[in-house]
Amino acid sequence: MAIGQHAETEDKYVEKGQSVVLKNTKENTEDIQWKNAEHICKMKNGKPTGNCVLGSIESDGSLTVKNTKEGSNNDYVLHNYKDGKLLIKKTYKLHVVDPIPKPNIQFNCTAKNAACNITYNKDLQFKWKLNGNDQAHMKSKIYPLPSVISQVTLTCIVSFKDIQKESDSTDIKCKGDPPTIDLNWFLIGGIAGGGTVLIILLTITIYCYCRSKKRQRQAGESLDLPVLPPTNRKRENPSKPHCNHPRSQTQPRTQTQTRPPPHQRCPPPTADQRINDEAEDHPPPRPRPRQKAPSYN
Repeated sequence: MAIGQHAETEDKYVEKGQSVVLKNTKENTEDIQWKNAEHICKMKNGKPTGNCVLGSIESDGSLTVKNTKEGSNNDYVLHNYKDGKLLIKKTYKLHVVDPIPKPNIQFNCTAKNAACNITYNKDLQFKWKLNGNDQAHMKSKIYPLPSVISQVTLTCIVSFKDIQKESDSTDIKCKGDPPTIDLNWFLIGGIAGGGTVLIILLTITIYCYCRSKKRQRQAGESLDLPVLPPTNRKRENPSKPHCNHPRSQTQPRTQTQTRPPPHQRCPPPTADQRINDEAEDHPPPRPRPRQKAPSYN
């Protein structure tokens, strides 16, 4: 079978500085050779042989070219043999291009559209996702927004040949939609920190105030006079009646009055006792001294 019937060619694009895999399109790994204008890499019975300057041969016979640069623009040719016969010859034309920047989405609520913004020196293809779903019919840089904007999330995908870059998912918010609160986390953190410091200072102040009051109380108690211990003398029971009538003239002064028995009401004073009481309260006037009669000499 002629070799020309097995020849294939494919263009492969990669960003500068990135790696690219050149696939072995046959499952056979008995005898594989990768060549370019200067070097050759070989695999025998599924195992690489020798040092591969072009990159690294994987277990399935594919070639990985790493850290591509402008000098990597070259033709990489695959030769796959089985039992000494060529199964396929495939040429990869490798193209190293400048890195594609990440796109971003800007929307216009007045015009009701969104734009996928990107600047690149080559023609790009555009695709869109609405709320995570592919929009196959939308292949323009401009995406028209729906008439009612509610929970709309857009994603823009740009591609050049084999290379794709995807934007961040963007929530579309226009006038009439519920406003979002833009919280200043630095301000919130400052308020929270200040409140914590204020609480600590207030706690310390209350503690010091209570401690000072306690010391003042203890100092005042230490200045009080000691309490005398109680005596063994029994206090008289105020509930028991005690009669102390004045002594009458008929009673001698040396006679001791007896207390009435407990729980007994004192009898009313007698007539003689009342007379004696009045006499003691109002004693008779003392006699005035006799005056001498004047002498007439």
